[in-house]
Amino acid sequence: MITPSPSATSVQIYALLHERRQLTNDGVVIRLAPEEIQTRLVDAVFQTGDGTLNELLNAARKKYLSPDTGERREALEKLWDAFERLKSISPGKDKKAQVTALIESTYTEPDTRTRLDTEFNELTAIGNKYNIRHFEKDKLPIPDDAFVDWLFTRCYSSIYAVLYKTGRVKL
Repeated sequence: MITPSPSATSVQIYALLHERRQLTNDGVVIRLAPEEIQTRLVDAVFQTGDGTLNELLNAARKKYLSPDTGERREALEKLWDAFERLKSISPGKDKKAQVTALIESTYTEPDTRTRLDTEFNELTAIGNKYNIRHFEKDKLPIPDDAFVDWLFTRCYSSIYAVLYKTGRVKL
C-alpha cells in the first residue's frame, strides 16, 4: 500500500495514488512514462555506434521508468550525460563543429536545422543553469518532479529525433 507523508499536498497525493505503473514480466514495477514518449522510451534499441552513449541512454530510461523519484532525478543526469556525449560523436575540430555536423546529417531544410540547433543550445543552457550535472552554489535546484518530467521528455525527444533521423535507433 502506498502511504503519502503527512505533509503531502492534495496534488502530491493524487499524483502518488494515480501514477501509471506496470508490472513487467520480470516482476519489477515500473512507472509508465508520459504517453507522448512511452513507446519511443520503452521500445527503442539504441545503435549509435558508441557504446558509452548506448549505455547512458539505456541507464537513463531504466531509471526514468522507476517509481522512485530519486532515481528519476538520476535518470535526468544520465540523460544529460548522454546529450553531451551525443554532441561529440560526429567529426569536427571542436564540439560546436561536431554539433553542426550532427544536425546537418539529420535534416536538410534550413529552418529545421536552425530550430534543432536552437533547441540543442537551449538544452545546453538548461544543463549549465540547473543542478542536473553540476552542483556548484550558483546552480538552480530542480524544483519538483513535474520539472524533471518536462526536462527529461524535452531532452529525450531531441536526442531521439536526431538518432532516429540518422538511423541510430530502432523501434
